[in-house]
Amino acid sequence: MTNRTARIAFAAALVLGALPLWVSRVLPMVDLPQHLYLISVLHRLEDPTTLYPALFAARHELTPYLGYYYLVSALNWLFPLEVANRVFLTAYVVGLPLGMAFLLRSLGRPSWPALLTLPLAYGDSFGWGFINYLAALPLTLLCCGLFVRALTDVPHRIRQAMGLAACLVAVLLFHVQAFGFLAFGLPWLLFTTPVPEDASARGFVARLRPRVAALAGVVPGVTLFLAWVVLRFGNPPDIQPGAPWKAWGPTFSPQNLAWKGFEQNRAEFFQVLANTFHDGSDRWALYAVGLVAAVGWGLGLLRPGTLREGPVARWRLLGLGVLALALYFLLPFDIRGYVYYLNTRYAHLAAALLVASMPATRVGWRRPLCLAAAACALLVAFVMGRGFRDFAEEAREWDVLADVTGNRPKVMGLVFDAGSSVVRFPVFLHGAAVLARERGGVPNFTFATTPHSPLRYRDAVPPTFPSEWRPQQMDYATPEIAEWMPPDADVRRLMEQVAALAGSPLALSAPQRQEQVRQKVLDAARAYFTPEVRQRYARRLWRMAAFFEATGRPPQADMARAEARRLFHGVEEPYSRFAETLFTKVVVLAAAGAQAQSATGAPTAGEPPAPATSERRSPGGLILP
Repeated sequence: MTNRTARIAFAAALVLGALPLWVSRVLPMVDLPQHLYLISVLHRLEDPTTLYPALFAARHELTPYLGYYYLVSALNWLFPLEVANRVFLTAYVVGLPLGMAFLLRSLGRPSWPALLTLPLAYGDSFGWGFINYLAALPLTLLCCGLFVRALTDVPHRIRQAMGLAACLVAVLLFHVQAFGFLAFGLPWLLFTTPVPEDASARGFVARLRPRVAALAGVVPGVTLFLAWVVLRFGNPPDIQPGAPWKAWGPTFSPQNLAWKGFEQNRAEFFQVLANTFHDGSDRWALYAVGLVAAVGWGLGLLRPGTLREGPVARWRLLGLGVLALALYFLLPFDIRGYVYYLNTRYAHLAAALLVASMPATRVGWRRPLCLAAAACALLVAFVMGRGFRDFAEEAREWDVLADVTGNRPKVMGLVFDAGSSVVRFPVFLHGAAVLARERGGVPNFTFATTPHSPLRYRDAVPPTFPSEWRPQQMDYATPEIAEWMPPDADVRRLMEQVAALAGSPLALSAPQRQEQVRQKVLDAARAYFTPEVRQRYARRLWRMAAFFEATGRPPQADMARAEARRLFHGVEEPYSRFAETLFTKVVVLAAAGAQAQSATGAPTAGEPPAPATSERRSPGGLILP
C-alpha cells in the first residue's frame, strides 16, 4: 500500500468521523449547555447588557478545566460560540486516531490500527458531555509517543522532551484523570523501552544518562500537578453528608467513596463504548471495528510481519491498555466532592489502546485492513449523523422557548422530562442554561458552583433545589394525600385482575409476576385518569400545595404544584407518579392485609377452604390433561 493511498484513506476516514458534528444543529450532550453557558459568561464577563458582571467573577486559580473553557472562549472571537465549540470537538474526534497513530509510529508499529479508534470518540463520555476529559485523551496518547521518542530519538531528544513538557501540562489543564493515567503509563514505558546506548552502557548511571531528557520533560507537569494538589486538597473539604456535589466525609473515607462491583463494571464495559441511541444503531460501527480488529489480531498471530520491537518492548502498547483497564475495574465510581464518574471514563481509553495493540502483520495484508478500518468510519458518519439530526429536530423546542424568553432572564429549570426519544441520556436536563445563554441571563443552577470552574459567584449562590430537580421523588405518603383512594369500582376491578394473575396456571418468577402486577396498575391508572379526572386532581393538588406551604412544608408544596401542572396539561411520559401511586397503594394495602391473615391462619372473608387437587402440571406450570 503506497503512502499516498494510505494518507488518502486516513484523511477520508477522519473527515467522515467528524462529519456528524456538523450535520446537526444541536449535539446531544448532557452537560454541553452548562459548558457553553460558562464559556459565554467567561467571554462576556464585562458585558453590561447581561447579568454576568453582576453575578459572576473570574476564579483566578489553577483548575484542570482551564484548557477547554479558555480555548473555546478564544475561538469565540473568530466564530460564533457553537461553531467554536464544534471546531474544538472536531479537533478532539480527529485527534484521537491521530494521537494513536503518532504513538504507534513512535513504537515502530504500522499506524493503520489507529483508524479503529474513531467510533470510540463517541459513546458514554461524549453523551454525558465530559468534554474536558475527552479532549485530554488525544493529548495523553501524544504524551506517550513523545516520551518514547525522547528516549529513542537520539538526535532530537531535547526537542522531543520539550514537546513532552508542553503536552503534559496541557493534559493537566484539560482533565486530571488523563494525567492520572500517565502517572502509571509513563513509568511503564520508561521500564519497557530500550535506548540505543543500552548496548554499551555499564552501570546504573550510564543507563540513566540517556533517559534524563525524557525524565526532565515530565518535571513541569508534575510540578504543576503538585501545586494543584496543594491548592485543592489544602483547603478543608466542605463536608455535607448526602448533599450533591459535596464531600460526605474525609476525602478517602468509606462514606466518601462510591463503588461499582466487579460484575457491574464487567457488564457495563462494552455498553458504555456505544450507548448513545435508543435503537442501538451506534453499536454497528463498534461491531465493525471489532470484526476488523479480530481479523487483524488473527493475521498478526498467524502471519506476523517483521518485528521491530524487542521481546519486552513489544508488550508496551498492550501494557498501556491493561493499565487503563485496571483503572476501570479498580477505581471507585465517585470521590464525592472531588471527582465523579471516575472509573467509567477509562473504558474508552482502554478499548482504544487494546484494539490498536494487535501484532503487526505482513505488509501485503495492511492495505485491505486499512481500507476496512476506513470503511468503519463511513458507518460512523451515517449512523451518528442520522441520529444527531433526529435529535436536532426534537430539540427545536428550545428555539420556541428562546423566542419567547425576555432579556436578562432568571430561569428556573423545572424540567418535567429530561429524556429524549432519540438518545439514551437526559439531554434536556440543563435546558435552563440554553435559555439563559441565549438572552444573557442566569439559570438556577450552573457549574460555577463547582471548584473546577473558571468562574465563581460574586456573592452567595442563588437558592435553588439541590442539583437537578427530581419531581419523581415526591413523597405521596404524606398523611393528607395517603388517604386518597380511587373509586370502589376501579379498586374492585384492579383487585380482580391482580387475583387472576395470582391464580394463573403459568409458573412465573417473582420479578415476572411483579412486573405484570405493575403493568395492571399502570393500565388501571391510565383508564381512570381521563382528561376530566386529570384536571380534577390537578386542582386538588394545587390546593394541597397551598396547604403544605401554610404548614411549613415548602418541598411538598413545590412537588404538589409540579404534579398539578403535569396533570392539568396532560403530560403523558414519563407517566404521572402520583396517578401510579394512587393505584399502587391499593395493591400494597391488599397484600398487607393478606399477609396479616395468613399469619393468623384465617381465610379471607367469604373465601372457601382450598380444595384438594390432583392436577398435573408441566415444568413450565401448564395444567396437563
